[in-house]
Amino acid sequence: MRFVMTLPQTATLALRANPLLLSSDGKHLAYVAQQGDNTQLVLRELEDSEPKPIPGTLGAYSPFFSPDGSWIGYFDARDSKLKKVALTGGTPVVLCPAQFGLGASWGEDGSIIFAPDVFSGLWRIQAAGGKAEPVTQLQQKEYTHRWPQILPGGKAVIFTIGTSGAANAACVAALMLKSGQKKVILEGASDARFSPTGQLFFVRAGNLMAVRFDPAGLKVMGTPFLVKRGIGTDPSVWAGHYSLSHSGVLAYALAAEDDDLRSLAWVDRQGGMQKLTVNRGAFSYPRLSPDGRQLAVAIKSQAEKSNIWTVDLANGAFKRLTSDGHNLLPVWTPDGKKLTYASVHDGEWHLYRMPADGSGTAELLRKSESPCVPNSWSQDGRSLVFTEFAPDTGPDIWILSLEGGNNARPYLCTPYAEWGGTFSPDGHWLAYTSNDSGLAQVYVQPYPGPGERYQISTAEGREPVWGHDGRELFFRYWKGLMEVGIRTDPEFNPDPPRLVVPGEHETGDIDAFPNYDVAGDGQRFVLIPHEQKDRRQINIDLNWLK
Repeated sequence: MRFVMTLPQTATLALRANPLLLSSDGKHLAYVAQQGDNTQLVLRELEDSEPKPIPGTLGAYSPFFSPDGSWIGYFDARDSKLKKVALTGGTPVVLCPAQFGLGASWGEDGSIIFAPDVFSGLWRIQAAGGKAEPVTQLQQKEYTHRWPQILPGGKAVIFTIGTSGAANAACVAALMLKSGQKKVILEGASDARFSPTGQLFFVRAGNLMAVRFDPAGLKVMGTPFLVKRGIGTDPSVWAGHYSLSHSGVLAYALAAEDDDLRSLAWVDRQGGMQKLTVNRGAFSYPRLSPDGRQLAVAIKSQAEKSNIWTVDLANGAFKRLTSDGHNLLPVWTPDGKKLTYASVHDGEWHLYRMPADGSGTAELLRKSESPCVPNSWSQDGRSLVFTEFAPDTGPDIWILSLEGGNNARPYLCTPYAEWGGTFSPDGHWLAYTSNDSGLAQVYVQPYPGPGERYQISTAEGREPVWGHDGRELFFRYWKGLMEVGIRTDPEFNPDPPRLVVPGEHETGDIDAFPNYDVAGDGQRFVLIPHEQKDRRQINIDLNWLK
């Protein structure tokens, strides 16, 4: 049996992460409703046509039920916290910080395993409260663990591992919680969920798939088969818009043909928006050339691989620069003559530099088994700051010097995560993001150092970008783009942050690289507006497993 639930006209289904959640008995459906820039959890009994918003859950995303169905856990985008709220009502309870939550699972023993951020392993905390402890550690070539599910019996957890920033290169792994034994069980798959009837559901190439699975032996059996073609996904975090109850109820949202297509836009300080190009595409990581005449951007193909293109801003003409592998994260050299980018081949990361006009061949700057992200060139073009993901410390900031050969040295390597370093225009300062305070915050410190570190963001921040004169520093906050005035004479003195471009815009697959840029005059910004689709239908299949 199959039917469609239609949301009220006042709201649409939020498409970030996974907005759907069925209780284990299949009687309750929770979903994330979007109204303007706000999200909220809504609860609906399948036998009742009346949706009931859950008070106190503004900013919620990625919900998950307690085993008995009496609580819902969720992440809150407004204050970057993991929370829980009772279905009977009451004030939500804060459990711990979670900067950019990417899935959680509530075990029968009362523990919650969750992914607190993009560049993180899995962590565990008791639902009753307490201190969070690590469950998994990133290994060589890995930069993220996300979308956990505790298997029945609580002895193992399945989760998604990311290595390249592309969903088709992700894999699903299983971990025995007592022994720490880990094994990959599915390649080219993400966001897996196990059904007690013996199927492992997962997302592959935008389709919902399933395969027989032995949870005791952690073994896949037989050949995966198609469950639903073209389900909704959040391609930036590899989440599928589906949920399955233990009783065999399947809830899902279908994708539209243009779900991956976005627009490049100019946005000014007054909130005015103008499309930058006529074409729409699977755009990410737009970067303006130093003279402001061209834009470099990564464009994803239907094969889930991206390539670097340039756009002539005078006539809107696109030119393709790369073709082999998975190429992304373009960075202009200071003279505007070349582009640096990351390229992934067979699980290895390479940093290349090539002429921006497409002539000549690409020059290899660095080869690494760990994810490696180019960030910023020094003004003299001799040093490249980049982010590299170490198995033991997570993302660290490195400097690649081209003097006397390509020599790389660590700049910031601590037990915490530091990423997205960017040189100030005069080369005397480096802005970056770190989570050593428990939240992602933007900092500035002297380059090459030593010297005092200055905190720029106050609530939270990431993706710093300098204004061209060095007097302003911009960063991303969940409310929009923030601006901080910078004075360095006679000493470094930042102004309080202020909101300069409100509202959501698209994030990229890799958080160590900004998904926007600032025009030379500091009055306009190139970004990819978040296009909330008018998705108001949730499909329900009953007795699917029978």
